[in-house]
Amino acid sequence: MHRTGRSVILALVSAGALIGCGGNDTSSATMSTSSQSKQQQRSDKNFQSDYATALQELYISYYGRPADPAGLAYWEGVLLADNAPTDIQSLNAAYSTNAAVKAVVDSFGNSAESQALYGTGDPTAFITAVYNNVLGRTPDPGGLIYWVGLIVNHTMTQAQAALAIIAAAAAEPSTSSDEQLVANRLAVAGYFTYQVANQNALNAYSGNIANATIRDLLDGVTATSDAIAYQLIVNRAIDALEFHTLAANVSNLTAEGLVLTDGTDTIAVPANATSIAFPTRLHTGASYNVSIVSQPLGFTDACALSNSSGTMGNANISNVVVSCHPAMAVLTTLAGGGAPCRGSYGDGVGTAASFCDPRGMVVDVSGNVYVADGSNNLIRKITSAGLVTTLAGSGRIGSTNGTGAAASFWYPSGVAMDMSGNVYVADLGNNLIRKITFAGVVTTLAGSGSSGSADGTGTAASFNWPEGVAVDNSGNVYVADSSNNLIRKITSAGVVTTLAGSGSSGSADGIGTAASFNRPEGVAVDNSGNVYVADAGNRLIRKITSAGVVTTLAGGNGTAPAASILYPVALAVDALGNIYVADLYYASIRKVTSAGVVTTLATYIDRPMGVAVDNSGNIYVAAEQDNLIQKISPQ
Repeated sequence: MHRTGRSVILALVSAGALIGCGGNDTSSATMSTSSQSKQQQRSDKNFQSDYATALQELYISYYGRPADPAGLAYWEGVLLADNAPTDIQSLNAAYSTNAAVKAVVDSFGNSAESQALYGTGDPTAFITAVYNNVLGRTPDPGGLIYWVGLIVNHTMTQAQAALAIIAAAAAEPSTSSDEQLVANRLAVAGYFTYQVANQNALNAYSGNIANATIRDLLDGVTATSDAIAYQLIVNRAIDALEFHTLAANVSNLTAEGLVLTDGTDTIAVPANATSIAFPTRLHTGASYNVSIVSQPLGFTDACALSNSSGTMGNANISNVVVSCHPAMAVLTTLAGGGAPCRGSYGDGVGTAASFCDPRGMVVDVSGNVYVADGSNNLIRKITSAGLVTTLAGSGRIGSTNGTGAAASFWYPSGVAMDMSGNVYVADLGNNLIRKITFAGVVTTLAGSGSSGSADGTGTAASFNWPEGVAVDNSGNVYVADSSNNLIRKITSAGVVTTLAGSGSSGSADGIGTAASFNRPEGVAVDNSGNVYVADAGNRLIRKITSAGVVTTLAGGNGTAPAASILYPVALAVDALGNIYVADLYYASIRKVTSAGVVTTLATYIDRPMGVAVDNSGNIYVAAEQDNLIQKISPQ
């Protein structure tokens, strides 16, 4: 089953504010002198040690992400010092008899990162999260009852139950989809950890944004993913992690321009330059030698330069800071308290309201914002003053039609609005497209409720994980049918047809079914009826004319964040035809002109999963990780 960005349906836990790097938290165990010595003996090895696979499995199951090199080396030393078993099944068997094995496993379960992700005292949420992390799906009811029962009855600790689940998954036949998914995620995780060390990006892979970004990356790996092809995505993700603020030492004052170099990458800027074209990667924490002209330079888009003392022409300047991310836009909070969600919600004004995994968004002509509140299974409304109310949904999982709280959804992902004020919802978990009138009356526009790709009218049609929706001026609804790799069209009468896509993953341009997509997650429509697609798996923005002609507008092979799009998940279009992109892995909102020119409006947004724009040019962002609805003004 395909999941995007993070665990999608039944994601009962929220990542919240992550603390540290998990495996780096050594406070829960004390390394002996012997283990330190043995760890040092292995320090020249490249993370393909005897314990690497088992430790990666622990990182994936508990944290949903690859190991950081320091954490991997530390725990390897602990296990090596006690001659612990090297495979996950044997570690599982040794849990009750080997104190070192128990200490390692319990440290993962008791770590600050694990508690921040899954909380404490909720075995249902914990077991669900482990299944999602390891197997990419929620547990079957019988399995969930079984594991939760063992924890509640104190037959197993949470840590021990997770270890047993991993061991069982690793023991699956090689032909099973579960085993293939485990193998693919292990391969991608191992490559990522190795590349972090190999590219000297150790400092970049730490903290909240880094963990969440790479958790999302690994979450996108499925049983059918090409682990070798995924290496490109891994490398770009590491590039994005390293694109941070750099401190530089000043030397070699000249009258010729600005030069930065760390011995690997060099940037030379003419004296009259007004911008800097940065290379693919600048190294976080590196010491840069800088030459500065005798007059200030202006900087646009990608970077800004400032000094801590003196003037730009003063040779006594002691420090220059090159801020390597666009800081042009300022985000303010429209609504949401920003706290980790625990499956609850609250209406209210501004920060008094709460969300849980907000995703798709749309703005009406009066400036009201409508949000798909994913894990709360609700559709919320926010006025321009920040007043949050619930338009529809009971908060419980279901597919019931009705008015307001009498209706139910299952992880709504996308929302759109027609000219009459009706709201359309991509009800992802139910594989349905729902309609909500202005009065809050919920009906099913199309979909059988079962996964499929059939065209037809109403319930005769089927979808497979519909993630994004958009509506044109004639009332036609367009759907990003992500797991089918299709873009579907629904008339106001509920007639479903396939606008474009072959149904197989690919990136071919063409007409109708001759074109192909790879996990399309977002759609938007301009005033001329052109449909734009966030083709997430291909890292592209695609354009589809009303005649079904598909072309590639932006993204793909850019070599720097200012020129490429890494993982687009949602789109919005303004009245001038500019497209706004929620770029998940770059944690940014990007702007794409009708000519395909890409710029960055705002960055360091914690998992942007939704974007919308109003008639005044205000941009709204759903920051899923922080459970916030944020606003960027035109200024």
